[in-house]
Amino acid sequence: MKFFSSAFRVCAVALIAVLPAVTSVCAAETKLGKISFIDIQKNSKKAASAMEEIQMVQIDGQKKMMALQEDVKKLQERLAKPEVKAEEKVKIETELESKRQEFETEDQAVKVKTAIRQKSLQSALGAQIKAIIDKIAKEEGYAAIFRTELMIYSEGITDLTDKITRELDAAPPLETK
Repeated sequence: MKFFSSAFRVCAVALIAVLPAVTSVCAAETKLGKISFIDIQKNSKKAASAMEEIQMVQIDGQKKMMALQEDVKKLQERLAKPEVKAEEKVKIETELESKRQEFETEDQAVKVKTAIRQKSLQSALGAQIKAIIDKIAKEEGYAAIFRTELMIYSEGITDLTDKITRELDAAPPLETK
């Protein structure tokens, strides 16, 4: 039993000693690349344009919601006046509740529109980035391209972020559903 334990230790030490040499030879023969999606998002004009489009959906919805809030405020002020008769008070309360419901409905609609547009743009942008990565990998012989955000150590791996950003911005406009 002691023999197997010693033999295992010898094999483990030999493997540990040889492993760095083997992996560096393999890495030297294998072309690897890396990209930063964060940097692509920060530096790409197309990504910035997509973000602006999402913000415009939000801004358009907020305009309508602000108008509804103003209507609610006016109704609340009318309701607070002491000279308001009971009959009119009921009408104002009904209209006030209707405006509040309309506000809630609009708020939900803006959230849904924003989420749908964001998902659509992200999907289209992701598809274009993937196509560019595939094209570069095939044309330039990369065996693998990794995300820098998921890497702990990457010395000697070519950074393709700027190249992919340039190609993304030069690509045709995004096709969204």
